[in-house]
Amino acid sequence: MSSVLGKALKIARASSMVKGKEWVFGAAPSAVDKYRTVISVDPFGIPAERKLDLLMKADEIMRRNKKVKISEAFMGSYKTEKTFASTEGSHIEQEIVECGAGISATAIDSGEIQVRSYPNSFRGNFATRGMSGLKGWPSWIMLNGWLKKQENFFQQTPVLRRSPTLILDSSQLALQIHESVATRLSSIESLEPRPVMRAPALSGWR
Repeated sequence: MSSVLGKALKIARASSMVKGKEWVFGAAPSAVDKYRTVISVDPFGIPAERKLDLLMKADEIMRRNKKVKISEAFMGSYKTEKTFASTEGSHIEQEIVECGAGISATAIDSGEIQVRSYPNSFRGNFATRGMSGLKGWPSWIMLNGWLKKQENFFQQTPVLRRSPTLILDSSQLALQIHESVATRLSSIESLEPRPVMRAPALSGWR
């Protein structure tokens, strides 16, 4: 902790040497608190065998389609501990637990490759929750008709002769906003002239 604090102070001192206008901030009220993700089933307390069983069941569902040559089932659990402390007297501790899973099936037929994924195409769906949200995961795949939809691998789609209505789910919509709007704004901002700021070299930093 002392090493991290020392590096932070070095960065702060170096940054203060290249600051522009002097800014004065009012005193902020201090806060002392702790937060932990509310979970009913701790993912780190579940035996690896049970997790592997869920993944194998999901893989078996995907493999029912003979055109599927590559099947992937993945699961992840993460615990992040954060501590915030300020010279104003604030001290906040957080313990964030994230858990999620997903599947992806790659079908190959007549030299063509198609990929289907569930619940989205971004390596699964994760949330700040415990393992309880994944207990019925293979059943969700069946109930949501995912397997049924995979029967149309490589089927010809009729050409639409009118403007279609495109519906995006939340994760895809977020990606489109990020790529189409945020990235564009970043590229425009990068073209604006900016003053060159150089901080003194800090010994021992790489």
